[in-house]
Amino acid sequence: MKLGPAFTLTALAAALSSSPAIAAYNGFYFGLEGGYESNGSAAPAIRLEAPEPAGSLSQERRGGSGPAYGLFMGYAFELSERWFLGIEGGASLSNAGFKFVDLDEAGAPIEGQGLRVAMKQSFSLSAQLGYMLTDRLGVYGRLGLPGAKISYKSLDGGTIDSDSSYFSSYLAGGGLQYALGQHLFTRLEYTYSNLEVGPFGALDGRHRVMLGIGLGY
Repeated sequence: MKLGPAFTLTALAAALSSSPAIAAYNGFYFGLEGGYESNGSAAPAIRLEAPEPAGSLSQERRGGSGPAYGLFMGYAFELSERWFLGIEGGASLSNAGFKFVDLDEAGAPIEGQGLRVAMKQSFSLSAQLGYMLTDRLGVYGRLGLPGAKISYKSLDGGTIDSDSSYFSSYLAGGGLQYALGQHLFTRLEYTYSNLEVGPFGALDGRHRVMLGIGLGY
């Protein structure tokens, strides 16, 4: 028997209406995430306490983006049939370091001279407010406090110094979260962190796009 468009649309609407809301919107949840980040720097050059390289007049900043991965966990509260509020903590590692390459009088890079600013660990504590667009799809905004630890290494491989900043500035962003099942969910999120870590603004801003998968109970 051939099924008409009206029957197909009715069946789809019934399936969507019977989809259960994700448990993570009203309870404990945790998950893993991975993605891409871009780090900014307000510093034109970084010298720290390292000796001035012979012949070097200035530095050139290079790079600043790369992969990132981490984990998150939190607790969400159902405020109403559609609105929810959550508290979340996260920790991650990144390979998004950048270089300050020493230049000679002609403006050419001096081989093996300069500094690399490497992200080591980062942390966050944030609150999220969300709205269920459907029984499975939710949209949310996030506001919180970031923390990070970075290290400075000379381009010849030696560690010079490190610096950290914990919950001293702000994090803001938002995302979409979709229930794959009663307990399994996925999400896509963008955040900006104003880290303000390191001298001279060595690492002053971070943009991240992360794809996560988690379990809620």
